[in-house]
Amino acid sequence: MSVTASAIAIIIALILFFILCYRGVGIIPCSILCAAVVALTTEGGLFGTMLGSFMTSTGNYVAQMLLPFTFGGMFAAMMTATGSSEKIGRYLISHFGIRFAPYAIMASVMLLALGGVSAFPFIIAPLAFSVLKAADLPRQIGAVIMVGCYSLVGYLVPGATNTANIIASQNYGTTLYAGAPIGITCFVIGLVLNIIYVEVMIRTYRKNGVGYTPSPTEVHTSERHDSDFPPFLLALAPILLVFILTMVLQLGFGWRSTQAAITSLLAGTIFLYLTNWNRIHESSKFAPITKGMVSGIVPLANTAIIVGFAGVVTTTSAYTAAVEALLKIDTNPYVTAVISVAAICALCADSIGGVSTFSATLGQTILGMGGVDAGALHRLTLAASTTFDSMPHNGSLNVTMGVMGLTHKDVYKNILVVQIGVTCAYTLVALLMCILFY
Repeated sequence: MSVTASAIAIIIALILFFILCYRGVGIIPCSILCAAVVALTTEGGLFGTMLGSFMTSTGNYVAQMLLPFTFGGMFAAMMTATGSSEKIGRYLISHFGIRFAPYAIMASVMLLALGGVSAFPFIIAPLAFSVLKAADLPRQIGAVIMVGCYSLVGYLVPGATNTANIIASQNYGTTLYAGAPIGITCFVIGLVLNIIYVEVMIRTYRKNGVGYTPSPTEVHTSERHDSDFPPFLLALAPILLVFILTMVLQLGFGWRSTQAAITSLLAGTIFLYLTNWNRIHESSKFAPITKGMVSGIVPLANTAIIVGFAGVVTTTSAYTAAVEALLKIDTNPYVTAVISVAAICALCADSIGGVSTFSATLGQTILGMGGVDAGALHRLTLAASTTFDSMPHNGSLNVTMGVMGLTHKDVYKNILVVQIGVTCAYTLVALLMCILFY
């Protein structure tokens, strides 16, 4: 099929995906339908592509992420079943006050992002439900904080063990701390802008009388007396254990992020059992394991199908032509990097995929030109990857919305502000710093 035909099909599919999601159609049927629209313009044809690249991309994602999702759900369910999440929420509300409660969620997300805990939505969601319920704030605020702050730390803060940072380090021959001045500057700008927007959201919801509503994804437990909650430090310890162990396994032993996440989440779950056995009031002490793992299957299925859709997009002649055109851009190499990374990430709706593709191909060409600082390019690549990756079919975005019990209609317009507006702002600053100082 021609480049034009496949390009038109991709545009139609993205618009259709967006409209259907806003109409309340589920992620799975949306993704399958839109993938089929694009598949019509591929060399393999409708059935060849749907039974080929679509199934392969979907299956590969499930194979890679089944354990992180189910173990993440298990750990989150145990945090709830033992009263640990609620205890942390109560403590934060009592010490920070209702006014600043949302920023406790922000600090928790950034902590996990620094350690490269990819299953963070499952860990943060129970805590967010507890805090937002006590503050009577809608779940949209929690979702915006989660998606906005994770990318800020994981992609900008030097030393973060996020997968994208590791990939860039390997391909550019740099360290995880590369481009530190650029990363820190962009982090500060992004954090300030995120806080400003969260404040706007809070005031708008308060003014309109919009408060907390229970999420269908919440794991409800029986009421417990104050004396039945674990002490605050004991409740916080499992999260710290996951954070520290994930970082140690990646930096100290060179484990891959997925392996580190699975091991850390399992260790956190075992710790919760050992220290809170008598606080589990389920009919079976091991019921939270089943509930938690099952709760992780739905977002896994949703995300895997979306990845399948993105996989079909990457097989089109339009995608190939776009990448080839990016290779021929004749301008400042740092400008080329920003345009290329943003475009690739938008096409595949995945920042990690964009970083991997660019740094292994065009990134090497740019470094070979001479006069380009590898550390600066490393951090610029990561900043640019967070700009237009948050398309409606972005996998991690849909995971966060899923565990928070929200749909595109509920929160996507808010996410666009922090995941495209804010990210574009600090990426432009990063570009200027590269051009002026590197």
